[in-house]
Amino acid sequence: MYEVQRQIPPPVWSELRKSYESAAEEEKAFAAFAANEDIINEHNAKGLSWTLGHNSYSDMTWNEFSTTVMSGA
Repeated sequence: MYEVQRQIPPPVWSELRKSYESAAEEEKAFAAFAANEDIINEHNAKGLSWTLGHNSYSDMTWNEFSTTVMSGA
């Protein structure tokens, strides 16, 4: 198994403490995480009354999240 050793963004990615079966799977997960980081930063920069943040699903794309978590799979 490949252990996540990323430092960008420093604390958040490493706090997920997830293992991936391959380097390719880890790269895919990190790409989703980075895209979600952009969404979070863009939303939070608006200064609205609520903010977004990372959670245990941050390494999933919307499609992955909606077809696995939201569908109950």
